[in-house]
Amino acid sequence: MSVALTGGDRAERIELLGTSPSYFQLLGARAAVGRVYGEADWVPGFLDGIVISDGLWKRQFGGDPGVIGRRVRVDEDGYTIIGIMPAEFRHPGRTLEGDVEIWAAAGFLADPAPSPPIRNLRFLPGAMGRLKPGLTLQDAQLRLDAIVAQLQQTYPKDYPAQSRWSLRIQPVEASLTGNVRPTLVVLLAAVSFVLLIVCVNIASLLIARSPARTRELAIRRALGASRGRLVRQLLTESVFISLAGGIAAIVVLQLSRTSLLRMMPADLPRLSEVHFDSLAVALALALSFITGILSGVTPALQASATDPNPGLKEGGRGGTGQSVRTSRFRGALVSLEIALSVVLLIGAGLLVRSFSAVLGQNPGLDPKGLTVGQIWIPVPNNPKANRYLTSPQRAGLARELLHQMRLLPGVQSAAIGDANTIPFLNNQTNPVAFFFPDDTAVGQNNYVADFGAVSPEYFAVLKTPLKRGRVFTNQDSDKSARVVVVNEAFMRKFSRQKDLIGKRLRDSSGKESQIVGVVGDVRDEGLDMPASPRVYSSLLRIRDFPCRSFFARVRMPPSLRRRLPELYTEWTRNCPFLESGP
Repeated sequence: MSVALTGGDRAERIELLGTSPSYFQLLGARAAVGRVYGEADWVPGFLDGIVISDGLWKRQFGGDPGVIGRRVRVDEDGYTIIGIMPAEFRHPGRTLEGDVEIWAAAGFLADPAPSPPIRNLRFLPGAMGRLKPGLTLQDAQLRLDAIVAQLQQTYPKDYPAQSRWSLRIQPVEASLTGNVRPTLVVLLAAVSFVLLIVCVNIASLLIARSPARTRELAIRRALGASRGRLVRQLLTESVFISLAGGIAAIVVLQLSRTSLLRMMPADLPRLSEVHFDSLAVALALALSFITGILSGVTPALQASATDPNPGLKEGGRGGTGQSVRTSRFRGALVSLEIALSVVLLIGAGLLVRSFSAVLGQNPGLDPKGLTVGQIWIPVPNNPKANRYLTSPQRAGLARELLHQMRLLPGVQSAAIGDANTIPFLNNQTNPVAFFFPDDTAVGQNNYVADFGAVSPEYFAVLKTPLKRGRVFTNQDSDKSARVVVVNEAFMRKFSRQKDLIGKRLRDSSGKESQIVGVVGDVRDEGLDMPASPRVYSSLLRIRDFPCRSFFARVRMPPSLRRRLPELYTEWTRNCPFLESGP
């Protein structure tokens, strides 16, 4: 989660990871200073002791070893620093944006977690484990499948079959690169094709150059040089050229690294860890060496296999010309180079076509001038200290946030939603089972859809069209009847012939709502994925979420852009929730 840390040199927003006490023991990690928490420290709620990262220790506390035992404040709760992790330690899993800076442990059986636990919330998105020796991933997955089947049988309301809830095991590397792995594989394949084309091209050039060296090689053979020695000489020249190119590439890449990283997608895993070290340089030089061997071995064998007698008899400055065999081999290399280039161009053409097709999809919103962000609301460990515990308090917070955002310069309109309503963010959805109480058709009484909560202005700010009925108003609060709005994908999947306006809907928790409107589909999962059935409820009457998303339709003329530094100061003064950056 994103939290505000105070107690160091300055207030700062950082990432905190809540874990079970066995976290460091599982990873086999030890603290560089102090200690880490363990199973012996277990309590039902959050432990008092926290562990901080090396970067946070140096940035906030000046690298002072005496920070062990110091009290700090995380959001609205106090903690004691008990350990500092080594500089090279990183959380081996996904994070919000950057690196985890604070580790805190809890039993998750007391406040602020619901007690007793509520199964259908599933607020813990995953777990980590270490397989026993000899146990394969397939065997472990079979055991998890058996657990899922048992849970669905024992708790059918919490794990309805329609939700397709399951436990999926995967290596940590796959977890980190899951979303971008196909892109990285395609990029690696393209780079490999380019490297092969370069190798073939250089080999062809070296063979073309070999007739000019026929007399030189003939003299060396006449002086007693063996064929193996000539091959080594020619390979040495090829490798030297390749290493020189590799060194030049390393220098250029080092100088342009910052600019290249800015061009990378922000969701690329562990992008902040991309750096140059001795291992990277050694790998680049090794690749250059292999490239030199690949591009030089065939020309070296071809040149060293020529008969020295014609070269010595010629006596001219040039060679005797290419043999038929050499000419045919050069032709084969040129054909191979053309074939590799055609494959690469076809792949590039398909990617461009796919990209064009994706851009042609209707996202369900107007992105021009739309600004999206997140606000993390503190959730104290003690519910009595929570200023937004009740529904009226949460509704008051939403109205105040909307009021303050509308006052910001350049903001035309604003809306708020929960964390699952930001399009294209690849949120982990939690499908909710529901049914239509008035539907008595056999086999048509249990469905699943993604549920989200938004303020009444959400659809107008995103410019998502209203298809039927109406959207929310400020009167749709906890004092009025519960109403929901559904999207067109919901209509297509659950009621093609019938009009759902006015129909009752009851979710798995027993809450009943009435459908009052149908809106267009927003491609939440991405432009390359079909829209999923979605149910929107009013943000003014839902339970608390630690993360809010905000949406603002902004008009920023050039004169306003020049005033951005002073505007940010004004924003943080008017909106305290922006002080640490949404």
